[in-house]
Amino acid sequence: MVQVDHQRDKIYMAEERKEIMRKSRHIYSCIVLLILFLLAVILLAVHFWPTSKRSEFTNACAATAEPQRTGATTTTAQASPPLYLGLDAYRHLDKLSYLEVGDRVEGASTADPGGSNADNTHVVRVLPDGEHVLFDQSGPGIMTFMRMQENYGGPWNLSLDGHFSTTVNTSDLGQTNPVSDPASTFPYPLSLNPRQSQGSSILATSIPFQQSMQWTSQHANGNFYALYRKLPYGSTLHTWNSQERVNDVVSLLRCAGSDIAPQSISQRQGNLTLAAHRETPVVTLNGPAQIRALEFQVSPQEMVGFGNARLLIYWDGETHPSVNAPIKFLAGDGAGIYFPRNRQLVQGWIAGMSQDQTGAMDVHLYWPMPFSSRARIAILTDSPLKGIRWSVRYEPFPDPPQWWGTFHATYTGVIQPRPGQDMTFLDVKGSGKLVGTVINFSAPDSTLEGDPHIYLDESKTPQI
Repeated sequence: MVQVDHQRDKIYMAEERKEIMRKSRHIYSCIVLLILFLLAVILLAVHFWPTSKRSEFTNACAATAEPQRTGATTTTAQASPPLYLGLDAYRHLDKLSYLEVGDRVEGASTADPGGSNADNTHVVRVLPDGEHVLFDQSGPGIMTFMRMQENYGGPWNLSLDGHFSTTVNTSDLGQTNPVSDPASTFPYPLSLNPRQSQGSSILATSIPFQQSMQWTSQHANGNFYALYRKLPYGSTLHTWNSQERVNDVVSLLRCAGSDIAPQSISQRQGNLTLAAHRETPVVTLNGPAQIRALEFQVSPQEMVGFGNARLLIYWDGETHPSVNAPIKFLAGDGAGIYFPRNRQLVQGWIAGMSQDQTGAMDVHLYWPMPFSSRARIAILTDSPLKGIRWSVRYEPFPDPPQWWGTFHATYTGVIQPRPGQDMTFLDVKGSGKLVGTVINFSAPDSTLEGDPHIYLDESKTPQI
């Protein structure tokens, strides 16, 4: 998993965090012999865009990667960092490490919490007109993700702050050039239709609500689940409407597979030969600064061994690395290193693996990773590797240290799960935020019917 740490204090998972990592215990699965790898590498979700040459979008996407400037000013005396909520989190990717204290991410689902396959039965209630209420929450809050099984139950009705807002059909989802509402408020990839997602109707846009939000299906629903943020009582939000600005974020996300990091910042690069079973230094950087791009290039002959090698990153004089995970998992690949036909191996927005014109494998990590005084990057491999090219881009990061946390990545393997028992992949203390996972099953079988559970702050029941 990827984490974040508050200077020396360890913090947890991919975005960035503060003191040590936070609590995420118990992920259930499996009756089969398998290996499950868990590792945080995705922000909200990986967005895919039709395969294209990396160079075609580099200039346009690099321009969108420059920090967004606002009229707000901040000072070191400010007690807490600014909040970039909803789609603003994409617009201010360089502030991903900011720690957001006070709100909570929670999940809602119609699935059977007992683990059966009756995943459409636990609706909130059925209205007199036959509508099935799938989600009903008081505000202030922000809906960030909803998934409906294929088109079951559609069309769906959205009501905000006690008033009907809009009706969404499956045909509204995943349009690349929508011209009418509501489709124009969530173009691809802020929504996906069942064909694009292989069986789901997905809304991945931001829907803020001040007082309440209700999502209903006009007919009998299929499996439904949602992720949303609950903000502290008294927080002021602008309730969603069809005039929300989204095109800039859509353009950002359609840069998936391209270089999204700023170009006009400091850069170091070089070549490596890796010895087996020995930590090989890559580079040491001085801070305060923030890494914006870490890239590697390896030959086809070395790509499998390099994907299995571990990336190690030590922040600010640490003796144990905060990042210690196989490179392929950090880049979003759990299924092995190969060259698929007609697409890149991982065409993610914030991390990826691709093949260039020479046949070499390129690994791209664009997680913003701040540090106070020093960052030491190294690689540990089980077999000798040669001809490894690397590049790192970084920028000054003078933001107050109490506002942000450092990036962490952990890796866990469960060789032989016990039937009927939860598998715990992370159990840590501290404050921070979890942003993603990569999970690989070597023998999936019936394991995908298991329910992931995330417990926060000693809760006896999972928030997600």
